[in-house]
Amino acid sequence: LNHFGKGDILILQNEINELEYIMRAGYKKGMRIVFNVSPFNEKLLELPLELCSYLFVNEVEGAGIGGISSDSPADVLIESISKKLPATNIVLTLGTRGSVFKAPNADAVYFGCYKVNAVDTTGSGDTYTGYLVHALADGEDIKVAMKQASCAAAISVTRKGAATSIPKMSEVLSSALYKTEP
Repeated sequence: LNHFGKGDILILQNEINELEYIMRAGYKKGMRIVFNVSPFNEKLLELPLELCSYLFVNEVEGAGIGGISSDSPADVLIESISKKLPATNIVLTLGTRGSVFKAPNADAVYFGCYKVNAVDTTGSGDTYTGYLVHALADGEDIKVAMKQASCAAAISVTRKGAATSIPKMSEVLSSALYKTEP
């Protein structure tokens, strides 16, 4: 973290070592911490999640953090997480039903899912996260950011592989999908 400072973005996932140390060190530097909690486990609840600027969860992970059933409706899930982490932006992914974004002290924003013929879903969550964080860092409106991220993830699942399936921004913006609403 030596080369990073205030306002820089630190993206973390729950499959790396020393998460608590990294979170605290990044927060101390004034970095914006983006944390994708996948894969969920009970140890995750011991982490300083309140230090995160953005928390990415799916329904099962969100239910684990919120302490409720994963069968709960999306609005109940997002509210349960927001109550526990009131200063954190929450991104709840719902698979083929789209996603929800909840900023502190704001209403939740829902975005649908583009319907495509999926070939391989490997890396689609990472694609969504990367595109959403990039758009938000560029100052895009949340609806635009969610549209770019959803479209990029939809394109990625039509291809085999992880990194090789991620489309370039020019491809996303010029795609027939992007010109429609899911």
